[in-house]
Amino acid sequence: MILDPAGAGAEGKSTLALGGKVVVSMLALLGIAAFAIVSYVNGVRTKQASAVAVLKSLVESEAPAHLIIESPRGAVDEPLPLGITIENATGGETLTITGLADGTGLSLGSLSDSLSWTIAAGKIEQTFVGPPSHFVGRMQAIASLRSASGRLLDERALRFEWTARNDEQGGKRGRPNTRPCFRRG
Repeated sequence: MILDPAGAGAEGKSTLALGGKVVVSMLALLGIAAFAIVSYVNGVRTKQASAVAVLKSLVESEAPAHLIIESPRGAVDEPLPLGITIENATGGETLTITGLADGTGLSLGSLSDSLSWTIAAGKIEQTFVGPPSHFVGRMQAIASLRSASGRLLDERALRFEWTARNDEQGGKRGRPNTRPCFRRG
C-alpha cells in the first residue's frame, strides 16, 4: 500500500495505490460490516452464519487468471521460451499472440488467418518462439489471455531479443542449427 505523505494527490484527493481487486474486496468487506452493525443497532437480527459465509467467500476467492511475463533473450537462430506463465489458471484458458514478425514460428499452437497464434493454457510453458532466419534484434508482440468462455482476462506486451553469436561476430561458423521444428507464420 502506498499512501501520499502529504495526504493529497495531484487533484487534491487522497492517493491510495492498491490493486483494483484488493480495493474492491476491501470496500465490499467494509460495506458488509457496516450493514451488519447498522442492522444490529436497529434491532434487525441478521443470520450470523450467512454474513460469515459472505465474508469468507470474499476473503477466500482467488483472483482471476492473469499473465506473468518475462522477456527472453538468446542468440541468433536459437529458439526462445515463450516467457509466459499463467497465475491462477483453471485450465480452460487460451492464449492468443499477435504482432510477431513475418517468418516467426511457434513450436506449439495454431496459426490463424489473421497471423495470430492460439495456444492452450496447458501448453504455454512448453512453447518456444523461433525467429525468422538470421534475425538479430528485438521483437514485440501482444499476448491476450481468454477464459474458456472467451472473456478477455489479461493482455500484456511481449518482448523477445536475439543477438549475434560471439563466434559469428569473429567470422567463424557457429554450431549446426539443432532447434526443434517450427510452424511459420
